[in-house]
Amino acid sequence: MMDYYGVSAATAEARDRGYVELGGMRISDVKGYYQTIGSDGTGTGAMSMYVYDATNIRLAELSLGYDFPVQKWCKWCKGLNLSLVGHNLLMLFNKAPFDPEITSSTGTYDQGIDYFMQPSTRNIGFSLKLKF
Repeated sequence: MMDYYGVSAATAEARDRGYVELGGMRISDVKGYYQTIGSDGTGTGAMSMYVYDATNIRLAELSLGYDFPVQKWCKWCKGLNLSLVGHNLLMLFNKAPFDPEITSSTGTYDQGIDYFMQPSTRNIGFSLKLKF
């Protein structure tokens, strides 16, 4: 959408140069080019220039825990585990300019399309398991 309306860094650079270079060819109609490949939000536009490889390597989940010897303290309790749990901790490699796992839709239409999404978040918490 930003390319379609001419407000992205790529369109600013192309306007300053006076052309868009595509496969060794120079296209002088910068506005026409970006309005052809971009979208105005209605689903129009070729948008083939905005298809990204979703390959990524990440530390998705990590859990570190300790089993306390509670039978020494409490006869009616069989076990106690306290764990530190983290989700989406580290992105080691990502080909797309966004996190491909948090796109706005996972349905049939608009699957994998990034509509100005917020960056992915890291979650850290704890887990307490008590066995009777």
